[in-house]
Amino acid sequence: MYNLTNINLPYKLLNYNKMSKSKMTTSAASRITSATAKSGNGSVSKGSFAARATSAAARNSKTK
Repeated sequence: MYNLTNINLPYKLLNYNKMSKSKMTTSAASRITSATAKSGNGSVSKGSFAARATSAAARNSKTK
C-alpha cells in the first residue's frame, strides 16, 4: 500500500472509497455508448468504457 498523504492528487482520487457508488443503468449505458459511437467511427471498441458500461448495466438489470 502506498502513502498518498504527501502527493498532490485531486480530492476525488484520494477519497474514491468514500464516494457514493450507484449501479450502472441501461439508460446511462445507452447514453455512454451513443456518445462514444458518435465521437468515433460509429462503433464501440471491445474493452472500452462504453462496452464495460453496457456489460455492467446488463448484469445489474438481471439482479432486480
